[in-house]
Amino acid sequence: SRSRPSIGFVFQSLALFDDLSPVDNVRIGIDHQSTRRDARIPQDWLDEFQVPAGVRTAHLSGGQRQRLAIARSLAQSPAIIFFDEPTSGLDEATASRVAMLIAQTHRRHGTTCLIVTHDVRPFLAYADQILLLDGSTESLRPIDPRGEVDWERELKGAMPPAPAVEPVADEPWMKRAVSF
Repeated sequence: SRSRPSIGFVFQSLALFDDLSPVDNVRIGIDHQSTRRDARIPQDWLDEFQVPAGVRTAHLSGGQRQRLAIARSLAQSPAIIFFDEPTSGLDEATASRVAMLIAQTHRRHGTTCLIVTHDVRPFLAYADQILLLDGSTESLRPIDPRGEVDWERELKGAMPPAPAVEPVADEPWMKRAVSF
């Protein structure tokens, strides 16, 4: 619907098209703009995010692929970008650089960035708001990103109760099953 804001995604797996060039990956984002709000060409996005145009997408480094995924999403001119585990599998220094890149993206483009992550630490310096999904209460609980937080305690308190274990069948290999 045109009344809904356009939404961009940066998937954990990045979901780039390895058989396409970086230029063509960004062109996909441009082609999916809900309205032509941004007239930039793919090379402009690649230059901004320091992604080489002449290297096959499959041969880009992990950081270049991450930046290409962000550029492709921004090329859609979205009002909101969802990031799924953007620091998953990254070392602490690289995770901090990714968090800073997302913060810079937000500032430069005015795009709301919503990050779903298990690793909040890299984002503490940049986040306007942190919501902890509390499994024990099945609710979102705000956490002050600028305050002193005992993450061990917070995360342990957010864990859902242990599932009940009940017998479900007569087969010896299937004596117990987990129910939620």
